[in-house]
Order: sequence, then structure tokens, then C-alpha cells
Amino acid sequence: MACGTPCVVTDVGDSALIVENTGKVVAPNDPHALAEAWRSLIEAGPTERRRLGTAARARIREHFALPAIVQSYQKIYSQLDGPHAAKSGFRRTFTISSLNFLGKSPTGSRLCKSLPIAPVC
Repeated sequence: MACGTPCVVTDVGDSALIVENTGKVVAPNDPHALAEAWRSLIEAGPTERRRLGTAARARIREHFALPAIVQSYQKIYSQLDGPHAAKSGFRRTFTISSLNFLGKSPTGSRLCKSLPIAPVC
């Protein structure tokens, strides 16, 4: 989808949520439905596939690109860092937007050491 390719997915996990109306979603364990969805995309022609692919790329950029994911995590972490956390001594300041792709803070420390949750790494 991020490459502008319309997808055919089975309705498992969050596949339908991710693809939504930018591709085809079929029931799991239904190879005939899967083949029919591929056939319909092929027969739709290049103009329709290009339209779906453009919509797919826009959907990924809007909802699943790094800035959108960072914003989602910041919202979750700010809820964890609420007034009850302060009373228990659990309050900690952190900035998710400055993290790099390797899961380390700008100072090089491991991410799990700077988050207000029990470390698992």
C-alpha cells in the first residue's frame, strides 16, 4: 500500500482496518473469494488500479506513517502519565517524537529505560 499498490487481503487481524476501501478484503480460508478479488482487480484495468493504489498510499501516509504512530503512542503514554501516576511516584517526563528508528533515545540509551512502564528488554 505504501508503494501505491492496491491490495487483496483476508479479513484477519487488522487487515480490513488497514486496507479499508483502498483494496479488496475477503473472508479467511476462502481461496475462491481470494482468486475472485484478484481477478476483479486485474479486470478493473490500470486506471482503477492506479486510483486504488493512490488512495492506498494516502491512507498509509495519513494513518500509519511514523508521525501518526508517534502521535498515537504519545497519547497512550500521556494517559499512563496521568494524575494517579504522580501520586505513586510513577511520573516521568519523556518525548517520543525525538526517538530514532532503532528504539534509542537521542542520548543513545535504550528506549525501555526511559518510558514510564516496566521494562521488558
